[in-house]
Parts: sequence; structure tokens; C-alpha cells
Amino acid sequence: MNKEKKGLNICVLARVMPAHAKGGMQDHTLSLCEELVESGHKVTVITTQHPDGLEYENLNGVEVFYLRETEPIKYSSSWQKESVRKFIELNDKLNFEIVHGQGSGGLPFLIQKVNLKHKIPTVISFHGTTYDEIRSIYNVMTASGDLKTMAGSLKGILWHLQHYASIFQPVRRAEGVIATSNEQRDILKRMYQLPDDKLYLVYNGIDVNLFKPMIKDRTKLSEYNLNEDDYVLFAVARMVEEKGIQNLIKAMPLIISQTPNLKLILAGDGDYRFELERLADELNLKEKIIFTGSVSLEELPYFYSNCDIFINPTIRANGYDLTILQAMASGKAVIVSDIGSIPTVINNNENGVLVQPGNVEEIAKSVVDLLSRPDFREQIGKMARERIVEKFSLESMTEGTIKVYRDVLERYK
Repeated sequence: MNKEKKGLNICVLARVMPAHAKGGMQDHTLSLCEELVESGHKVTVITTQHPDGLEYENLNGVEVFYLRETEPIKYSSSWQKESVRKFIELNDKLNFEIVHGQGSGGLPFLIQKVNLKHKIPTVISFHGTTYDEIRSIYNVMTASGDLKTMAGSLKGILWHLQHYASIFQPVRRAEGVIATSNEQRDILKRMYQLPDDKLYLVYNGIDVNLFKPMIKDRTKLSEYNLNEDDYVLFAVARMVEEKGIQNLIKAMPLIISQTPNLKLILAGDGDYRFELERLADELNLKEKIIFTGSVSLEELPYFYSNCDIFINPTIRANGYDLTILQAMASGKAVIVSDIGSIPTVINNNENGVLVQPGNVEEIAKSVVDLLSRPDFREQIGKMARERIVEKFSLESMTEGTIKVYRDVLERYK
């Protein structure tokens, strides 16, 4: 009988956690950490300042340290300094075995060569790439046509190019680099010239027991005055231009002309919300579009269960949003932009429908087509659920991450 391997002592560096704001990155980080603890490992998280000034909390066994001298969420000079200082302080007491940086949260550790100085193997997960960020900025810039927006976009592209140059060598110092999609694995390999034995593929995962097919119950959303015979489209996103919600709103008159008994629920908040509400009013859609504001992770299953189609019209070329996985796990037909890492998750017309990013007419046509074919819609939802359970569960993500840790530690000996 094989002797069970002992749990690992892991330090996670992450600039954002659920206490800071709602979002996929923070949900992913906490879910992974909780699953690691559940699997018998010790996990300590170092993150930016808590909004309420809290310095420490224990979240289901995950020990989280918030750095008061940093700016919440931001990858700032104070984070670069304080995250390393706190790691050294905690490492003197806890003797970490491995460090896992979530995105930019782990970069200061590599830039300052802390992994080399303290002889501790370091893994970094990328949830996006500089290449994707530049493509996303370009998409927003070309869609806008506004000179002020274009000037700001060019400035953003320049910043990302400079950032890439500054982290090229630090990323190569990591003992392991995790890509979360097939597309990003290929991009990271080219961008950082990484050898195959340093580059890993681990898909993000969600709780397939929380997000699962449920019986439609409109009383759960009674405050939104939905009728039993209403078709419901649902989208959830940060209200920023690159999420492409404006294109979904523009598609609504075309959809309604074919399906009058339809409403669109938009969950999320952000700086662009006012512009989206203005657009909805301009198109006389006030009675057809419901802005809910932010929705908690625990509330989301009720929205998925009561919608007929989930839509993510993003023009952001990056990783796949966790909301796509959640909707698919809920057995819903999804319509998603064919961009970035989305093809890792969706096979077109098999477990979802892919549309050209920013194409208003194609969005409308896809919605009308799915609503007119209930059997096809149900079949796509069923296949979507199977895809997520098989490849994108919390369990498979955690197992994959632990395998990365073990492999890196074995090679580091």
C-alpha cells in the first residue's frame, strides 16, 4: 500500500481577494485555496490592504494576511515592497515549501529574486497575457472611434509593452508557469520562451455542486417582475466597455422584433454602467432590460436557473470568465464571443454558440435561433454541463495544481 504523501506548506501571493471586490480572479483564488486546505495542505495568503483595515482572517482554514501599507487590489510599488517583506517575516516562522503567485501578485517575488535568495520553488499562474491585454485595448479603441479613447488606448498599449519587457526575465525565473487555457499555453511559451518542463496547463474550476441544473422558479426573482412566459437572457459582468455589454444592448431591438416576450437581466456594476443605462434608454428598452447591480456568488445559481440563454459578448481577448463555466454547469445554452481562450471551453454548436466579437447582428441572430429551437437549446445545455463536470470542476483544478507543485518540488531537489 502506497504511503500517503504529506500535505504541503504553501504561500499564495494574490493582489485581490473576495474581501476587496466581486470578481472571477478573487473567487478562483479563494476556491483553490479552500480546496487545497480540504485536501490536507496548509495555505497562507498574502494580499493587499483590506477595505476595512483588517490585518488577518481565517477563511475555512485559509489564513489570509492583508497588508495595511498597500493599496487595495492594485499592483503598486507598495505591494512590490510589502508583499516580499511579509513573505520573509512569515517564512521565518512557517518555513514555506512552495510559493504560488496568482497573476501579477507573484511578480515582485520573481523580480526581486526572492525565490533564488531563499531557495524556495515558485509557481506563477497566468490568467491572461500581455498579448491578450493589448488585443483587448485595440478592440475597444477600434470600436470606439473616439480620439480621446484612442489616445488613452495607445498609452495603455505602450504601458503593457514596457511591462512585458520588465517581466520577461523574472517570469523565466519561476520554477513553474501555469496556463489556464490551451491558447494561453501557446502564447506564454512564445512570449517568454519557456521550456516545456516549466510550462503547465491547469484549467480553472468551479463548484459544479453549487452550479447545477435547477428547476425554474421565477418567485426567486420576484422583485424583477418576470412573467412565467417571458424568455430571459442573462449576462453578468463588470460594467466596463471591454466586456461588450453595449453590443448586447444594441442587439436587443433586433431580438425583440422576433421575440417580443423577452427580457434581459444584466448583473454587475462598474464605471460604464451609466453609459449602458443611457444606451438602453436611448433605444427605448427601459422595460426590457433589468440592471441588478452586483450579485453575490450564492445568488447567481437562481439567475442561471431562471434564464433561457446566458450571454457573454466580451471583446476582451483574455481568459475565459468563470461566469461562462457557471452557466454551462447550470445546464444553460450559452452564447459567447469567439475570442481569447473561449475555444478552450466551447466547441461551437456542440456545447455552446460562438459569435464574432462585437457583431450585433450575429448576436441577435444566435439568440433568436436558439429561442426558436428548444430541443437544440436543451441539448447544448446538457452537453455544456458534461463538459464542465469533466474538465472544469474544482476537484480537477485542485488535483492539477497539486501535481504541478509535486513536480516542481521533485525537480527542485
